Amino acid sequence: MLMVNRLFITGMGRSGTTLLDKLLSSHPKVDVLSQPFPLLFVEIKRLFLSMLGHSRYYVLNDNCFDGDYSLEKFNSFLDDKRFSTQEVESILNEMKDFSGQMTKVKLPYIGSKGVSFLNLYDALILGELQKKVCFFGSKEIMCEEFVPFFLQNNTKVIMIVRDPRDVVASINYPRKKKYLGDKKPTLFILESWRRTIDYANWCQPKTSVCIIKYEELVDSPYRVLNTITQFLGIDPFKEHFFDDGVYDRDGSLWTANGSFENQTSFITTQSVG
Repeated sequence: MLMVNRLFITGMGRSGTTLLDKLLSSHPKVDVLSQPFPLLFVEIKRLFLSMLGHSRYYVLNDNCFDGDYSLEKFNSFLDDKRFSTQEVESILNEMKDFSGQMTKVKLPYIGSKGVSFLNLYDALILGELQKKVCFFGSKEIMCEEFVPFFLQNNTKVIMIVRDPRDVVASINYPRKKKYLGDKKPTLFILESWRRTIDYANWCQPKTSVCIIKYEELVDSPYRVLNTITQFLGIDPFKEHFFDDGVYDRDGSLWTANGSFENQTSFITTQSVG
């Protein structure tokens, strides 16, 4: 019987999370949806902060390591929260024209008693899988606070980090398409980046987490990817697997969402530095 395991990928925006999810979804035993329901994570965090009496515009930027909230309390909230059909339908409707949703998902069946966050996460993704896999999951940016909860629930987690100077440049000074909205204060971006590092440092001793660097991924993709496949316990990628380019889940040639280099379907180091 095929064992199917949950996989979660996250990191600071503009750190290579999309490239990573495309590469891993090319593996026959992995299917990762790219940002299938970002506003679900936003809504959960908004509800949690509201319960604490906090009102935030960027709800995903609070950092438990700065004392903004208790990680244990957040995990307990995720355990206890139940979503009704109406709540989930409202979130999915809100994402219809939302550019941050990169993979569309359908409303699953939800009983009269509602559904937990974890069961909802699984149902939304499993309904979209295109092949028999050992690992299913999603990629979401800036959702590091959900990592401890996923780890408590038998989930493999991959985090990716990137040189903060290149993150700032990609967000605020692109020559190509602009991502992550309007220009933001450098300190705001760096605090968000440090938040990722705080969680990465917290995760480092844990065997269910794999932390990689963007620069190493694009410079030595097969070495880094085979570190990941070893972490997942699946067959490694063969050398030259991506010589013809990187393909999307639907079989089409994927075009990288880079901020600087010419749009390409190949793994490149052009955006480093």
